[in-house]
Amino acid sequence: MAYLEEGFFLDQYTKTLSVELLTYNGQHRYLCALVVTFTFTEGGQIEIDYSTNTADVQPYFYDRNDKGAERMFNLRVGMEAFFVLLVFLMLLVEVMELVQCVVATGSVTGYFASLWNYIDLTSIALLSVCIAFWGLMLTRFVTFTTLHRYDVYLDNSQAARLLEMGQGGSPLRAFVGMVNDFNTIVNMQVLYVTFHGVNIFLCLLRFLKHCDFQPRMGVVTRTLSRAFLDLVHFFALVAIVLGIYTFLGQIVFGSHVQQFSTLAKASRTVISWSLAGDDR
Repeated sequence: MAYLEEGFFLDQYTKTLSVELLTYNGQHRYLCALVVTFTFTEGGQIEIDYSTNTADVQPYFYDRNDKGAERMFNLRVGMEAFFVLLVFLMLLVEVMELVQCVVATGSVTGYFASLWNYIDLTSIALLSVCIAFWGLMLTRFVTFTTLHRYDVYLDNSQAARLLEMGQGGSPLRAFVGMVNDFNTIVNMQVLYVTFHGVNIFLCLLRFLKHCDFQPRMGVVTRTLSRAFLDLVHFFALVAIVLGIYTFLGQIVFGSHVQQFSTLAKASRTVISWSLAGDDR
């Protein structure tokens, strides 16, 4: 505490204090960034929140003496190459459909008149972006390096000038650069996972589209197609009702219930209660 106060990191005007830790799991070769946030409220309470982000900085590492691990590595590389090939083939099919439409009608209007084609193009575009993101992350993984220790300060045991930088501050700059590099990897990984999550839903829609040829399975796709506008109005009404309850909960209970202390927490609480019925 004395170190934080003398370094002007903590005083009577401090509202938020964040502590960041970067750890490495040597057994699984994972880096983990832990951020603990202490928020000092006007009521005298201290709210503690934390977040963790992990990244496998050696995704293709395996023990060369382990034959099973080597087979899994070869299988993974083969499946990833097959995935890239499938994305290219899907793009080629869409281009051929567009060309056929232009040859038959003389314009691209017929191709873009179908909502399913927009879904196909969006899905293929997201898949291509994910492939590019994975390549960028691999380059980040290769260039990412860290040291066991960064001697930022000259001597923490000296009587004065506890915050005197060692080596002209170069260890601190190296440490900040390393943390920024890891945060960049984490942010790219979050986008990568988010794009894949959206694309899984789009792939589900594409699956329903291709099921339309079968009479029994086509019942589902035709039902969803005819009920599309009604479903849009239903979800719009649900969003309005949940939004009203979010504002109501934050205004009425925000001062003494943590789950409603902010609009973000109130919205998560209301959605959780609505979907899962979990009121804890």
